[in-house]
Amino acid sequence: MPGCGWRAIISALLALGVLGALVLPVAAKRGDKQGWSLLSDRDAGTKKRPARNRALLIYVPAKDGLRVLTFGCLRDAESFEILFEGFSEPRASRTSVTLILTNGQARYQTRGEIGFFTGSLSFDSNTIVDAKVLRQIADGLLPVLEGPGPIVVTLGPTKRDVPVAGLAEPLKRFRAACFGA
Repeated sequence: MPGCGWRAIISALLALGVLGALVLPVAAKRGDKQGWSLLSDRDAGTKKRPARNRALLIYVPAKDGLRVLTFGCLRDAESFEILFEGFSEPRASRTSVTLILTNGQARYQTRGEIGFFTGSLSFDSNTIVDAKVLRQIADGLLPVLEGPGPIVVTLGPTKRDVPVAGLAEPLKRFRAACFGA
């Protein structure tokens, strides 16, 4: 059937556009300040368009830079996501990759994949959650985020220290929005 190949190409491009629209909010944004920030729609809802209960805890090492570490709590989508950018190895897309976050004796480990999710090579762990799974994530992750620092991010041979200076206030609001604590 003539033109069938073009339909497949157009469908694929539309699908990539939808995927990009879902992921791009996590990529670097003009106006991101240096350090830790909380982005939330919790107080932005209206009667016509209620808040979707989404909160992003982000770390940006330089103003308008990459969001090196992002924790996304998407309550409306029943999803918890961790994104890590700015690493040099591994350099190719992979699945079933382990990311380890440590802070002193506290340790949190998650599995995900490496790909071009934010416009640059990044690690993405996306977990479907309910109240029980969110409690398990909180029990493992919060001690890492609340420790004296730094947070050491390990992905394969890459180790990166992420400072905790300035994390306390955004974390308090993220904890309330995501975990209800």
